Amino acid sequence: MEQASNLISLSPVELAVLEYLSEDFSIDQTADMLGISPNTCKRHRESILKKTGKHSTVSAYKECLRRGIILPPSTAI
Repeated sequence: MEQASNLISLSPVELAVLEYLSEDFSIDQTADMLGISPNTCKRHRESILKKTGKHSTVSAYKECLRRGIILPPSTAI
């Protein structure tokens, strides 16, 4: 069983920010699509990095995939 200290809980907005940034959208583009300010988007990204203990969006995305917090993109054609 996983220890509580190892659990990562991302808000719905953090999950959306992570998804857009992982798809190579910029902070400004992500903020615009989510209807939030770029500064708010940056704060969500910082929160994601802190919660995952990672230093890049790519590493945070991989960690969330590894832990099953997010699902890999669909490979359907």
